[in-house]
Amino acid sequence: MLNGQPLLAKGTAHLRRGDRHLLVHGQRPRWAALNPTGYQVARLCDGHHTLEQILSEIGARYAQSPEAVREDVARCLARLQEAGLLAGDDDAPAYRPPTLAGLRLHLNLAGGCNLRCVHCGVAGVSAAAELPTDVVLRLIDELASASAEGIAISGGEPLRRDDCLSVLRYATQRLGKVVVSTNGTLIDDRMAAELVGLGLPVQVSLDGATPAVHDRIRGAGAFERTWHGINLLLQRGIQDRLALCMTLMRWNLHQVPQLIDLAEARGVAGVRIMPLQRLGRAAEKWAVLGVTTAEYARVYDHLYREVPRSNRRVVVQATLLGFAPTASESEPWCGLGRTLAVDAGGDIYACSMLMAPQFRLGNVQDTRLEEAMGSPHLRQLCQDCTARRTTIECCRSCAWRSFCQGGCPASVLAEKGTLWATDDLCAIRQRLYSDTLLGLAERQSAAQPGVGEDMICSPLHTCS
Repeated sequence: MLNGQPLLAKGTAHLRRGDRHLLVHGQRPRWAALNPTGYQVARLCDGHHTLEQILSEIGARYAQSPEAVREDVARCLARLQEAGLLAGDDDAPAYRPPTLAGLRLHLNLAGGCNLRCVHCGVAGVSAAAELPTDVVLRLIDELASASAEGIAISGGEPLRRDDCLSVLRYATQRLGKVVVSTNGTLIDDRMAAELVGLGLPVQVSLDGATPAVHDRIRGAGAFERTWHGINLLLQRGIQDRLALCMTLMRWNLHQVPQLIDLAEARGVAGVRIMPLQRLGRAAEKWAVLGVTTAEYARVYDHLYREVPRSNRRVVVQATLLGFAPTASESEPWCGLGRTLAVDAGGDIYACSMLMAPQFRLGNVQDTRLEEAMGSPHLRQLCQDCTARRTTIECCRSCAWRSFCQGGCPASVLAEKGTLWATDDLCAIRQRLYSDTLLGLAERQSAAQPGVGEDMICSPLHTCS
């Protein structure tokens, strides 16, 4: 049992829902969910009450002797300490400069595409833009020699390139993690066999559960051709390495449940749901494609509340940028500083959503990735984005600032024209954090009979 005068970490926030209490660390992504008894113990951790005084007050509150409540109070204090909510490490995690080790590179292998999607984020890039094969292989070698995490290959449509399969083959030999994103329409039997044989994850864009919706977004006949490619992958035994990716927009919001049903019925292992971003054609057509906050709230309520309780075989990954209930203390959820993006012409950017001239870090033809990662421009951008959670006024007073970290800076920049603001989804994230963490705690309590009778308390990094 702790001795002395226990003290909650500086800035710890308290939120209450019914008879459950959430304590949230002021500087780090740590939390604890407590019942009323546990909260009374935590409330007395003010740096003034000794252990014996806490025992006396809790005992008196429940008409018990101090000795009768000693075990329960000891368990509560131990778990508050385990959760990192007692004073000790109160400061925000130290800023770490970006390094090439652990880098995740997003490479647009081709500038052109065989479709013309209404929301294309890279529209305007020359269809002829393509890095020479030897430059692409050199990039892969540089990643491998630096122990980078891996590479995500996209486009345009990467499978348009004649050398795409050979590039993927080389990458899988040199790197631990290789992912390819495609619209699926160019996958024939030979290509399906190669992709499955390489053992890499494949993400196929599917923006509707029916031809009418998908083809409205991606062009006539796209749904049929995409499913032809998906079926070839499934027939070849891709198993759990295949995921469908839907970009949410006004035209397909209503089909989210149907898409999940379709994936499960066809034997697809995963579905990823992403918000639309104000990039490329989507920015031009925002008035007809953009989703309102209320519409997003309904969709994410379904994805985060109902889908996890449905016991589905398909794994649904709902991407709400800034909602990171399993955020790491050592690395922010945002990959800025741990990712680079290279467009089809070779220009290097800090992020695949910050591919604008002011964020250009050089070109791979004359700039090594290591140089780009060491750029003062990138370092300043990372420092600015790290500072957002304590600089933006509404973030400073928000209990969840160390979790969402001010939301996605790129999304905010596109939406508000500045990094020093938040997006319009803050209220959704705040509610989902409370709901999700309380749900995690209750499931843990159910899995550990006896624990929840006196207190529910969990360090975030042990939750799954």
